[in-house]
Amino acid sequence: MTLDDISDFLRLDIESILEDVFLECRDDFLALQKAQMFSGTLNTGDPITPPYVAQTARRKGFSTPNLYNTGDFFQGIGVLVENRVVTVNSDVDYTKWIENRYGTDIWGLDQENMEKFVNETLLPALKNRIDSLGFEGLV
Repeated sequence: MTLDDISDFLRLDIESILEDVFLECRDDFLALQKAQMFSGTLNTGDPITPPYVAQTARRKGFSTPNLYNTGDFFQGIGVLVENRVVTVNSDVDYTKWIENRYGTDIWGLDQENMEKFVNETLLPALKNRIDSLGFEGLV
């Protein structure tokens, strides 16, 4: 490795590369997002509130909302990266109602899931991308 190698590496558009790699890994991110929601957990690590009303809680067998009813909301969940901002949302008509009821902290990973995604998926994929650009061993 030479100083020229390091200089070339430093000229890479890392933000653009990271965005591309994130989008390639989005299925893993979304799987964690959906599992987290299904477990009734917000991005803060707290339970989703308010609890289900008594009738729904009896029918489902639990009171902490998991935001799953027909599956349409979960099926519509996607991720967008724009201007260095990651936005998670669902394309169903009643998404705003869900956000108004349970808050926008339903979106995004809690610390445990974010660490899992970054360490097990994103960083290895980023390293592979940088290696493929001829900078093997620099990261």
